[in-house]
Amino acid sequence: MIWEKSPESAETGECVEVAITRSEALIRTSRFPAGGHLTVGAVAWARLTARIGDLRVA
Repeated sequence: MIWEKSPESAETGECVEVAITRSEALIRTSRFPAGGHLTVGAVAWARLTARIGDLRVA
């Protein structure tokens, strides 16, 4: 599984990381990567990221 960070992450490297699978997105903090993750369905993740994109444009 490949965990990715936003290119806009903090200079310290501490940020939220996401791993995408066919059916879900797994979200964790880079500060404690072994501390578990939040799982979100693919449809919910797509809606969330679309909404964030809408907010950035506004």
